Amino acid sequence: LIVLILLAFFAILFQVKFYPVFKDSFIVEGVENLIKEEITELTPTGLFYAGFIGGSFIVPSPLEILFYLSLTKGNSILLSFLFLNLGLLLIQIVNYWLGAKFSSFVMNFLSVKKVYKVRRLINKYGAFLLFFLSVVPAMPYEVLTFALGIAKYNFYRLFILVTIGSLIKYTVIAGIFLITH
Repeated sequence: LIVLILLAFFAILFQVKFYPVFKDSFIVEGVENLIKEEITELTPTGLFYAGFIGGSFIVPSPLEILFYLSLTKGNSILLSFLFLNLGLLLIQIVNYWLGAKFSSFVMNFLSVKKVYKVRRLINKYGAFLLFFLSVVPAMPYEVLTFALGIAKYNFYRLFILVTIGSLIKYTVIAGIFLITH
């Protein structure tokens, strides 16, 4: 909770103090407009941006709906699938990294007994929970990825489970699209 409050504080500080300076730059404005246009058009590249931004633990978004809507616009199923999952994979790495970097800060506010108890539970049930949350639509596995970074969960196991779960979820959505259209 404290980490989220600090991140929100720094985001607001950036928005108020630094963003107006950057926004006036024609390069930043052009990139911002390009990303907004790609996301609103739901192109495969826009799905990459949406996956990267919406897959963060700070900005959750309905990526499953965006993926389905992208397919209804006639985009390639394979490209949309690959770009969205690439964006999701990259942001999960960032979520985990942020959790790992802030873990020493968070540990100052938690008791050692509770931390070890939670780590035992994560090591015991974390794989099943993570896989379940990454397969089921609209579940907040992004927050769990951040928390597992704090708990120093096995990096490779985490990303294998998240990737497999995400691939299954979006394969099912693509299959539903193919059946209904």
